[in-house]
Amino acid sequence: MSKRYIKLLITAALTAAVFISLAIISLAAESGVYTYADPGNENTIIRTQQVDGKNYLFLPSSISQESITLYFDGETGIIEDIFGHKMEITSSESFNASFLRKSSGGWDLKLTYGDTTTEFTIMLSANINSAFITSDDPVNQGRQWVEASPDKSNKAKGTLVYLAPDGTAVYDGALTQIKGRGNSTWAQEKKPYQIKLKKSADLLGTGLVENENKTWLLIANYLDASMLRNAVTFNFASALGLDGSIEYQFTDLYYDGEYRGTYLLTEKVEVNSGRVDINDLDDANENANPDYDFDSPETVRGTTSFGTDCQYVSGLTSPEDISGGYLLEMEMENRIYEEVSWFKTKGGDYLLTKSPECACQAELEYVSTLYQQFEDAVYNGGVNPD
Repeated sequence: MSKRYIKLLITAALTAAVFISLAIISLAAESGVYTYADPGNENTIIRTQQVDGKNYLFLPSSISQESITLYFDGETGIIEDIFGHKMEITSSESFNASFLRKSSGGWDLKLTYGDTTTEFTIMLSANINSAFITSDDPVNQGRQWVEASPDKSNKAKGTLVYLAPDGTAVYDGALTQIKGRGNSTWAQEKKPYQIKLKKSADLLGTGLVENENKTWLLIANYLDASMLRNAVTFNFASALGLDGSIEYQFTDLYYDGEYRGTYLLTEKVEVNSGRVDINDLDDANENANPDYDFDSPETVRGTTSFGTDCQYVSGLTSPEDISGGYLLEMEMENRIYEEVSWFKTKGGDYLLTKSPECACQAELEYVSTLYQQFEDAVYNGGVNPD
């Protein structure tokens, strides 16, 4: 392994070391204590919540320990750490928490106001972005409603406030779609999401026009305790100069005021300018078949020219040029039959055509033959046996 790749691994590991990782799911707690990442923006509210029966207030890195503001039902209160240090604070006014003593990475505090005493722990992230999703209808179409859909068909609307580590707003606007994504991770407690901005934006803050897009993914990394595997893979792809390499950022996700843990904000793998920038055969198919109902395609199970199973869409007229581009995705056998267009290789792999989603017979035959030639070369020492 070269020194360059080792450096990439070390950098990713050191970066991830400062993140708060919340693998277990927490529930909003009615403690009456809350704060805002941006006091001037109600869509950045952060409520206390319970993890293993203990109240926490998870703060983004944009909040400084020298200036923490708590909101509670009272004008003033007394805050006390586990070592007995006390100070008077005022609701909605900032205080310097560096006076208080930390334990186990956070501040274990007791807040007394009036006849109420609340115990909670403040955890503060370091050097990481933060995303605040607020549902338009949190009661009927909030996070739990979105996650209640096994097929990820429940789609909500809302707003997104995306903050850089220093609190600068990278995006503050509407979301036209909030939905689930993924396969095996969707069955876990910490779920991944796909969001669509009302207006294209470069959430990565690169300043590049080609990185301005509407659709973005929030990857949960629930099945990866290190939360590094995807990041390292994306780094390797970029270092190798592969076209379409995915760019990303780690981010703290807050959904309807509740901290959901560390996520990976990434570009979506899709045929689009700035993403996978190839000819769009979906558009070509629609132009060649203006009267076809692409929302309800008729599929036919068949056999490729090299004798394996495949499925394509019938009743389509091929566009003049079917040479590409094609966006393929390798899939498991138990899930491939839910897809529209796909083929099996002689090596036993299943690939679906993400684009064009509705591939006609000629298109499926064309791309499956090319891929089979590639697979044959791989199994033959890099040389196609034909």
